[in-house]
Amino acid sequence: PTHYQAIISLIKSPQELFLIYPAADWPFDIKQLEKLATERSDLTVVLDGDLVIGFADLYSNLSGSKRFVGNVVVSQDYRGKGIGRALVRYMCDRVFERYANEVHITVFNHNLPALTLYASMGFKPYDMELRKMPSGGRAMAIHMQLNRRGWQS
Repeated sequence: PTHYQAIISLIKSPQELFLIYPAADWPFDIKQLEKLATERSDLTVVLDGDLVIGFADLYSNLSGSKRFVGNVVVSQDYRGKGIGRALVRYMCDRVFERYANEVHITVFNHNLPALTLYASMGFKPYDMELRKMPSGGRAMAIHMQLNRRGWQS
């Protein structure tokens, strides 16, 4: 709860919110973040001093058989500096240490920076799902997985 307002301020547009948390409504607010916190685990912030510059969490699919890294966001001013990579690496380590031998992540086809990052970390696509965007357009959600074998924390 301490960092909720700062987490919300990381998300600057409806389009960005869709990439990060497609089930949320714009404008993203405390009530939605509180709901997310009841459905997710390991809510994690990245700090630069007292400034929140990144956020991610973990969640399971409906059957509980898969563990996902979710809601990954890095402040616009800090993108391209390795913060996202470090955050996703940390979240993967959490999954491998506490929950499962495989970690999953979902990324939209037009989010090339995230898609490139996840692929460079060893995530491999295994499924795709067509989703409707708030704008009325369509996007392909690409589900990717990373196995503990070969993982270097």
